[in-house]
Amino acid sequence: MNEAGHPLVAGPVARYYGWRAVFFVGILPALITLWIQRRVPESEMWQERQRARQEPAGGKRETGAASDVSTPDKRDRDPRDAGFGAIFRPPYAKHTFALLLMNFFGMFAWWGLFTWIPPYLSLPVEQGGRGFGVMQTTTLLVVLNLAGMFPGYASFGWVADAIGRRWSCIIYTFIAASIVPLYALARQPWILMVAGTLLAFFGTGFFSGSGIIGSEIFPTAVRARALGFTYNGARTMSYGIYNFSKAQDLAKEFLAAMDGPEFLKGFEASTGYNHPFLRGFLKKPMPVIGNEPKLQLLQDFQEDVHFIGYPGPMTKTATSMYAKFIMPTMLAEVCKGKNPRQAMEEAEQKLRGV
Repeated sequence: MNEAGHPLVAGPVARYYGWRAVFFVGILPALITLWIQRRVPESEMWQERQRARQEPAGGKRETGAASDVSTPDKRDRDPRDAGFGAIFRPPYAKHTFALLLMNFFGMFAWWGLFTWIPPYLSLPVEQGGRGFGVMQTTTLLVVLNLAGMFPGYASFGWVADAIGRRWSCIIYTFIAASIVPLYALARQPWILMVAGTLLAFFGTGFFSGSGIIGSEIFPTAVRARALGFTYNGARTMSYGIYNFSKAQDLAKEFLAAMDGPEFLKGFEASTGYNHPFLRGFLKKPMPVIGNEPKLQLLQDFQEDVHFIGYPGPMTKTATSMYAKFIMPTMLAEVCKGKNPRQAMEEAEQKLRGV
């Protein structure tokens, strides 16, 4: 929904209210965290384990339906007792690499496919594309996101509960792979829309399985780092060129275009939205934003944007502060009418508590 909603919101808001309003709209989703904090309960199993940890040694074991979780498993000890390297040792190593490879192959296909679709739709027919205009391409991509990707993400859990995790992954990836050649052969816009929606549904919905499977095979003590490594590690691996590729020259040309002088054309085409990540492209005046007085300050964004934990290392404490959405919650509280000073003091207390 985020990807589909961006072009629908950013354009009108920027046109009628200015670019600052676009950034303000971006913090509104933080209000959802307040609803989650108040309305979404902790799982019964987690509550049972918390109570079990607080029982004195030698205390009586609870009986009843929850007796199997009243005493915490050794694997579910405090996460601070388990280092990052634990996911690479038995009994977790096998699961770690299996989930890493599953995510890798899924992302390798996903990035290749959905990087290809936009230019495929917009390129002239004589160049192998479909010759669609800007509005036609945008409409197709919005429908693809709203009617394909989001429902695919949301539906996987129900399908997995009904037929099992393994078969759900197999079916989703098999159907997505089967639709790709049909999509490439399609000519009519309505066929591209229908086939693209189904392709996005199954090709993107598959990724919900990664979190479901990982949450079940990894215990609490290592779950967050295991899911983070297997997902983001796969993302890193999928952005590369492999020896078995039959189009290595084209792949190298693509990466060179992303990181070379051709990037500036894309930067200009995106009206300054896609900021460069190499210092060589930060020379002033930058395209678009260097010529717009209201946007010129963004030319110095690299001086104000830092990794979590800056100026120190990216520690567990720093990332915990980030993961708790303390700052977005503070901003949301101010938007709801709370005194800014009070909101800042409450945020500071939460930060110190971490």
